Amino acid sequence: ILIRGNSNDVQQAGTIMMNSIDHIIGYHCAPAIRGIKLSNLVSIPRDMNEQIQFVLIEYNKAFNEKGLFFFELCRCKARRLLLVFREKQLRDYVRQPAVMTFLKAYGY
Repeated sequence: ILIRGNSNDVQQAGTIMMNSIDHIIGYHCAPAIRGIKLSNLVSIPRDMNEQIQFVLIEYNKAFNEKGLFFFELCRCKARRLLLVFREKQLRDYVRQPAVMTFLKAYGY
């Protein structure tokens, strides 16, 4: 973590942080990112807290207008769960009568 430094150091640190988490998200969420699946769930190690916050902001800025969203579902001592999803397609899927019936049967 950079405490002091010039703006180039901060930008470089941000790039390094994104690169380490880019690999995890890219590897585990490629089907959702490519539009093959509606969503993917990925578990991110808790020691990447700062990277996760940075990535959530930057990825959502870059991809929300294309319908792709990055959302932290929950966090615990060891991990954070990140949902990568295509909002419109996921909403349409969940609104199907058979899916709604299934979800209601389980209290959703």
